[in-house]
Amino acid sequence: MSDARVLAHVSALLDAHAYDQASRVVGEHLTQNPGDVDALCLAARTEIGRDNATHAYALAAQAATLDPGNEWPARLISVSLIMQGQFAAAAQAAAEAVRLEPGVWQTHYQLASARYRLPRGARSALATLQEALRLAPDQPSVHRLAGTIQASLRRTRAARASFGQALRLDPNDAVAQHELARLSLRRGNLIGAATGFSQAVAMDPSLDVGVRNLDVVIVQILRFAVLALFFASLAWTGNGISHPTQLAIVTAVTVVMVGGLGWFWHRAGARLSTYLRMLPRRQPMSLVVAVLAVGCLLCLWMAALVGSREAAADWAVASHFGATGGLIALFIWLRVRHRRNRSRR
Repeated sequence: MSDARVLAHVSALLDAHAYDQASRVVGEHLTQNPGDVDALCLAARTEIGRDNATHAYALAAQAATLDPGNEWPARLISVSLIMQGQFAAAAQAAAEAVRLEPGVWQTHYQLASARYRLPRGARSALATLQEALRLAPDQPSVHRLAGTIQASLRRTRAARASFGQALRLDPNDAVAQHELARLSLRRGNLIGAATGFSQAVAMDPSLDVGVRNLDVVIVQILRFAVLALFFASLAWTGNGISHPTQLAIVTAVTVVMVGGLGWFWHRAGARLSTYLRMLPRRQPMSLVVAVLAVGCLLCLWMAALVGSREAAADWAVASHFGATGGLIALFIWLRVRHRRNRSRR
């Protein structure tokens, strides 16, 4: 296989996120061609995909030494420095890439990405990104970065437009879909956020941050559901409330909750199945609370239907305390897991 075909094969493997296989192929090529700058850059890209920033930096620096007039090694150096948290140095490397190739959109994109991470660098990054937008208006990643920077500046409407444009250019852009869902969550739109996060996870099941954010939204929805059940149960413990009123209240709560669930499932059901398959492993306590909440609602409705006030009160209180206890256990479990994750960092 010729050198050009080998490198094209490695590029295809990188596009498919087959980083281990790409590393093996490009490593064999570099053994026979240690001075191949393009191969070194592809090897650096491979290590970036494998989250090995130190090795990626070494490979990109070697390529830059062999070909100091090439912008690609400088850009890869910037990416690897960002991964290591060295944002100022990353911005300098990206600026060097822009100096070498000012007419290439990737250099301006990388400079904006580095400047965005600097303290109070968002406005400068957005100004830098305008050149990338001019050079490559059909690149989804450029619009996605614009949306991220605009969201950090609280320009919500502009951010939504940028993420929407990224999705129009690439309907399978899971990151853009995730960022749109984050904007919905920021506005307090839990259903919209849950729908967006579930769509992002369905597009890319390996998007861990999307799964974690979907966890948070589902827990919030469960909290509101249990709160609604609490107020419904008050209908049975208050004095002077007639049986028809009790039945009307519980029926109304049932209709609202079931209708809301049906609407949510209609919008995201097919995409939500990917997340639901992971739910028992990731959020076992959420399932416990959901089962208790549904059981509480069914007990309330059935007791209201038979019209036995005293029995209904017993069912309501017992079920309500069960659901509330499950919610408290869920909260404690989440806090313990959060602290454990922080201690591992």
